[in-house]
Amino acid sequence: VNPGWKCLRANWKLSQDSAVKNIRVTWISENSDTNSVDIAPTDTAYTIQGLDNENYQVMVQSVAQDGTPSLADKENKKADTAAAVAKSATKTNTT
Repeated sequence: VNPGWKCLRANWKLSQDSAVKNIRVTWISENSDTNSVDIAPTDTAYTIQGLDNENYQVMVQSVAQDGTPSLADKENKKADTAAAVAKSATKTNTT
């Protein structure tokens, strides 16, 4: 998962399993707000946009034809925002 301006970009390897119906990307904020999107099984990346200056847990799962999700591959990241960039610039300029 790579941070961007008010977004996070999740990347994963293409599933070779023919039983995969779609890929589910789920993100959970520090406040426990949970969102998810199901995308094509041939996709290998998704950009989560419109994020606030919070830490997010991002999970990527394959979903079988019967709707059963795989075990989640999880990662925690924070989106870049004006507050985060200003804080980073302040740290960089104090030498």
